[in-house]
Amino acid sequence: MTKNRGLVKRYRWLFEALVSTVILFIGLFLYRQLGRVLYVQAMLAWSSIWRVIIIYLLILLIWRLNEVLGKMPN
Repeated sequence: MTKNRGLVKRYRWLFEALVSTVILFIGLFLYRQLGRVLYVQAMLAWSSIWRVIIIYLLILLIWRLNEVLGKMPN
């Protein structure tokens, strides 16, 4: 039980990133279903959405690294 807690604590940022990414995909899916977007425009939008997701994950990774490195003693 304590091992699982330590694992969750250690990789909490990864779980947060995965959950936020899943929420982002659900939001994009709902937007695509509810929006009045043409098929070609949706296909073009997906390539730019991948770029946005990659940039978002890079920013999240850099932010977490800064947080972790800032807590380390000199």
